[in-house]
Amino acid sequence: MSDTFIRLRKFFQDSWQELKRVNWPTTKDANRYTLGVIIFSLTVALVLGLVDSALIKIMNLFIQ
Repeated sequence: MSDTFIRLRKFFQDSWQELKRVNWPTTKDANRYTLGVIIFSLTVALVLGLVDSALIKIMNLFIQ
């Protein structure tokens, strides 16, 4: 039982030390990356919506 707590404590200590070494992005970079993800997601949604709409029209031609 004691060994488990020692290993758990070491894990959290090592994790904290690793977090101190992380090169965090600046606010400007984070905003830019977020905007990029939003634009990419909207573009993919638009393309998939157009493809879906086209496939539905094609399927309706075959069904009718």
